Amino acid sequence: MAQDHKLRVLQINASTKGYGGVSAILFNIYKHIDRSRVTFDFLSPDETTYEVCRDEIEAMGGHLYGLGIHRNKLLNKFLLSKRLSAFLREHDYDIVHINSGALLYNLQVAAIAKRCGIKRIIVHAHSTLDKSKKLKNLMVKIAKPLLNLFATDFFTCSDKAAQDMFTAKTVRDKVVTVKNGIETERFAFNSAVRSRMREELGVDDKFVICSVGRFDPKKNQLFLIECFKEMHELNPETALVLVGSGELENAIKSKVKASGLENDVLFLGMRMDVNEILQAADIFILPSIAEGYPIVGVESQTAGVFTVVSSNITAELGITDNILFLDLDKGAHFWAETILQSYECRSRDEYRLQVVERGYDIKDTSEALLKIYEENVRI
Repeated sequence: MAQDHKLRVLQINASTKGYGGVSAILFNIYKHIDRSRVTFDFLSPDETTYEVCRDEIEAMGGHLYGLGIHRNKLLNKFLLSKRLSAFLREHDYDIVHINSGALLYNLQVAAIAKRCGIKRIIVHAHSTLDKSKKLKNLMVKIAKPLLNLFATDFFTCSDKAAQDMFTAKTVRDKVVTVKNGIETERFAFNSAVRSRMREELGVDDKFVICSVGRFDPKKNQLFLIECFKEMHELNPETALVLVGSGELENAIKSKVKASGLENDVLFLGMRMDVNEILQAADIFILPSIAEGYPIVGVESQTAGVFTVVSSNITAELGITDNILFLDLDKGAHFWAETILQSYECRSRDEYRLQVVERGYDIKDTSEALLKIYEENVRI
């Protein structure tokens, strides 16, 4: 049954790592959702992850909040309980929508929301587990059933993310898939933008490999540097463009220097023009160890860039015929040879339509999410 008033939704992130994939999805949804029927506020445990788009969010009627909880693990849980409880009691929300890949965080936030009288509590699985972390995975397995005591709705971006976050029964009976839609028009291939960006980046005469993501162990950029070194030996006219920042930045730069690739790797930092940078690329590589459903993989395919990802990433990312999944265990040399041999120079104009037809345009995602919000039923 639809709400008879304008819904107020609190979007809660877990990350203190800055504006990334999940933040971008929620911001873009808010831009395109019917704001006469729903409004979003955005909350992060430390500082807001949406500072780069504060003006736009506030102009659309949303608010940004940070609880000032730093990553001190001894105090974190107590402070979160105290400050989030106070916040929820001071504000009036119809729905709390928790967006995190951390099950224990989701569990605590959902329990706090229920204790504060929130009627609709959504837990949204956005990432998969790193299978190498045995103890953490065991804790997750034990804690999974507890989510059902507090959450009313269970969302996911992919089958893998759902399986890692929720019990098998919850996946079977209750989980709703919300596609990671993008603004496809912004990412559609544009030859003029391609020429301009290649000139601006100084890679006009190069075969350009691109990767986008925070510099984090899960994103596996150290392996990417090994892979690029092998590619560069096979084709010296290659250049690697890296977009992002994070804890491994110095280690990655050191590996680039040790490999003698300083003149061939560009570090662009955090950028809000990824749509244009992708136009300059010939190949996009994402060798992640774990991902829920990487939105940048949708963006690269929409731009018509030959996209290569690890087989650890859900096969659901294969929404066009211009993507290749490779096993990380095969090693950097295998990746380099296979990528260069598999690359074909294709027309890039057709790929946006393929993405739209598969339901990954942000307008479709926004409409679907609003419909679920307004149903106001236990799914």
